[in-house]
Amino acid sequence: MEVILPKLAVKSPQSMEVIFGTFNQAYAGNWWNRIRSGSLRTWFSLEIVSIEGRVHFFIRTSTLFKHAIEVAIYGEYPNARVNVVEDYMKGLKYYKNSNLDVYLWELGLGKKDPYPIRTYVDYGLDKEGVEEEYRTDPITPIIEFLSSLGPKEYAVVQILVMTAKDRYKLKVGVKGDKKKKKGMMGDWRDEGRELIAKIIEEKTGGKKDKDKKGEVDFSVFKLTPVDTEEIKAIDKSMAKNGYDCGIRLLYAAEKQTYKLEHRLAFKSLFNVFNAHGLNSFKIKKETGINSVLGNITGWNEHKVAKMKKEMFNACRLRSYFYPPYSERPFVLNSEELATVYHFSPGASIGAGVERVESKTLEPPLELPE
Repeated sequence: MEVILPKLAVKSPQSMEVIFGTFNQAYAGNWWNRIRSGSLRTWFSLEIVSIEGRVHFFIRTSTLFKHAIEVAIYGEYPNARVNVVEDYMKGLKYYKNSNLDVYLWELGLGKKDPYPIRTYVDYGLDKEGVEEEYRTDPITPIIEFLSSLGPKEYAVVQILVMTAKDRYKLKVGVKGDKKKKKGMMGDWRDEGRELIAKIIEEKTGGKKDKDKKGEVDFSVFKLTPVDTEEIKAIDKSMAKNGYDCGIRLLYAAEKQTYKLEHRLAFKSLFNVFNAHGLNSFKIKKETGINSVLGNITGWNEHKVAKMKKEMFNACRLRSYFYPPYSERPFVLNSEELATVYHFSPGASIGAGVERVESKTLEPPLELPE
C-alpha cells in the first residue's frame, strides 16, 4: 500500500504509534498449525523509497490486515490517500552482467535493545502546535537525500517489523514471576530489568547500609546523575510496546549514473537517531569487502557479487525473520519505530514527495438529485 499525504500534513510522529498498534499481532497458531500448515507470526515492511528523486511511503502487509491499517491511517491522517499499488521492486532487476549496480547495508544497534535511540520526543516533536520553522524532524535529512537523486537512481529504506518475542536467556530469575527463572527465555523487558539491576550492582557494590532502626537502602545515593539518567531512559523505553525489527538500505543505479558520493552519504543518514551514551545504529552487514589478499586473488569480486545477489533477493522478498534469508532482529519500541518511520516530513521540504493535490469532500446531503 502506498500512503499519499496532503500538502500540509504536519503532525506529530506520535500519530504513527497509534497506527503501529495494528502491527501488534503476536499469534502464530498452535503447535499443530505451525507443523501442519506452516503458520508463522505476521510481519510487516515499512518502506521509504526514492524512484528517480520521487519519494514514496509504502507499507507491505498481508491482505488480512489491509483494512485495519487503512482505518488506522485515515483515523490519524483523514486527508491522506491509501492506494494498493504494484511492487516497485519488480522494476529493479539485478543479475549477473546487468546494467544495474547495487549496494546494500543491514543495520543493527550498538548496545543492548533496551537502551533507547534518540526519538522524536527528544526533538520536541511530541508537542502539537509548534510552527514549521521551529520544528526539527530527524527524518528530514533522509527525505531530502532521497529527493536529491537523479534519473536512473533508486534508494530504499526498508524496515521489517514483527511483534517482539522471547529470545533472551535470563541470567537471573525475575522477582515475583515463578515462570521466569534463571536460564529460561525472556523478552526484551526482562533484559532491560537485568541491565538496570547490573548498573545498580556495579555502581553500588550491591551492598545495603543500615541504621539503628532497621535496614535502609542508601545505595541509590551512590549513583551518579549519569547513572540515574541511564536507568530512567531504559525504564522509560520498556513502558512502550516492543517490535522485533530489521533495517535494510538499498542504493541502486544504472552503471552510467551510479554515484559513489550518493552511496557514501546514504549509509550515514541514520546517524541522526544516535543518542550519545545510550544507543545508536551501526552497520552490521554490507556488500563490500576490504581484503588485500582478496584483491590479489580476485576472491573479493566473487564474494561481493554473491553477497549483492543474496542481499538484493532478501530485500526483494522482504525476508528477514524466516528463511530463506533470516537474520537476528533487534527491538525498537513504538516511540523509536515512529521516529524512524512517520508520515510527517513537513510542508517545507521534500519537493519530490508524492502528495495529494486537493482535499476530497463528500457532496452535501441536501443536494437535489
